[in-house]
Amino acid sequence: MMSEEFELICMQMITNSGSAKSSYIEAIQKAKEGAFDEAARLMEEGDQFFSEAHSVHGNLLAQEASGDKVDFSLILMHAED
Repeated sequence: MMSEEFELICMQMITNSGSAKSSYIEAIQKAKEGAFDEAARLMEEGDQFFSEAHSVHGNLLAQEASGDKVDFSLILMHAED
């Protein structure tokens, strides 16, 4: 059984990655409309979300590298996807 903390970590990765993707897609649409300033802002926002997801994932990798076992689960697989 997974701990609530582990589920929260996985959900942080899923949420931040999804938000990054949404920002990037919206940025593309804004650029197609010629709203380049808004597109740039959305790209920056997406980069921040992506960076947060990457940081959370990196912390899990560091945890395992230090000898603390990280259990594999479907929610982790989805988060990494």
